[in-house]
Amino acid sequence: NGARVGTEATWAPQASVGAFVEMGSAHAPAGKSGVAQLVERLAFRGTANRSPFRLSREGEAIGATLTAQASREQLALALDVPASNVADAVEILADCVANPRYQQWMVDEEVQKLQEAADAQADNPHGLLMEAANVVAYQGGLSHPLVAPKDQAAGLTADDCEAFHRANCTGGRVVLAAAGADHQEVVGVAAELLQGLPEGGAPKVPFTYLGGDHRQNTGGELVHALLGYEFAGGWRDVKGSVVMTVLQMLMGGGGSFSAGGPGKGMHSRLYRRVLNNCPWVTNFTAFSSLYNDTGIVGIVGSADAAKGGDLVGLMSKELEAVASGGTTDEELERAKASAVASIWMNLESKPIVCEDIGRQLLTYGKRTSGADFAAEIAKVSKADITKAVTALLKSTPTLVSCGDTSTVPRFDSVAKR
Repeated sequence: NGARVGTEATWAPQASVGAFVEMGSAHAPAGKSGVAQLVERLAFRGTANRSPFRLSREGEAIGATLTAQASREQLALALDVPASNVADAVEILADCVANPRYQQWMVDEEVQKLQEAADAQADNPHGLLMEAANVVAYQGGLSHPLVAPKDQAAGLTADDCEAFHRANCTGGRVVLAAAGADHQEVVGVAAELLQGLPEGGAPKVPFTYLGGDHRQNTGGELVHALLGYEFAGGWRDVKGSVVMTVLQMLMGGGGSFSAGGPGKGMHSRLYRRVLNNCPWVTNFTAFSSLYNDTGIVGIVGSADAAKGGDLVGLMSKELEAVASGGTTDEELERAKASAVASIWMNLESKPIVCEDIGRQLLTYGKRTSGADFAAEIAKVSKADITKAVTALLKSTPTLVSCGDTSTVPRFDSVAKR
């Protein structure tokens, strides 16, 4: 039916097992925003074969840590267990993926938590900006909110969850991955349960990048803003996404109150050029939000409320400086070294290796090693960085702000730069 199993065997005492499904908020039907997040929250709340109590007790018995995470394009479920309990973990995980049971009383309980999460987002400016940027920038599936508006969350039902799972959880959209496990052992347990999934791959999510402007005046002493542009390739443009990874390391940034330390980016361009010279800026950070075939790349920051125009102006200026060839050899080599170091540090973690296997198989249909990605990073040149940022700036900007937005410049003044 197209379901795949990918593993990496190690001799460590711990193992990580995960199921990755190409179903996220981008696949939600119209008017059902939040259903992907709701399915995430109910992922380990019982199956057709296990009551919630039994599922909880079986997880405890094998020493499992259970996690679930929904995104715009994928749903991930994972169990971290002692390596001796991999077979039991795979059986529980495959059952949760193939045979979830949605009960209305559980849905009502989780909907209440979704509404509380929507309220809490107002206290998280960075999260609010990132969520709003996607909703504003795209038309189509990628514009569907991941954090459901309260009014839409209130109308979600168990039948909605069942319909969403039935429509999207097909064999060709499922990868079961494991780090620290024997391949044949995993396949032997998973095949029996996963073979019951219907055939079918993931349809291409329709989207159009439009850019745009959104302001949410929540008040306060600070203004928070995000300025982004479209990276048209997305993760499936491997060379382009590698350049975007190096670009993010090169620009870096962070919070003005950072005490420094390894990986804090104190020598990145945005720290040296902005945070060290502008005491009114409290945060100034490069970001990239990538999907299979597109993405938004830019800068997000916070400053004194009276400085909204200066804040957005700095964002434009810093991106334009890179596009005009302002990157030095030293900056590029430091960024490339940081990106390679990040790969190897992450791949020391079993859960991250498991996630790497699952997400790469869903996105590319194969797994590329850390060494291969490091080799691609080594090839990135200053010309590649300049060309990539120049291409970004040719797209329509996405400008999102919150806090005290009274000094944020007009969208047309930013777009015509």
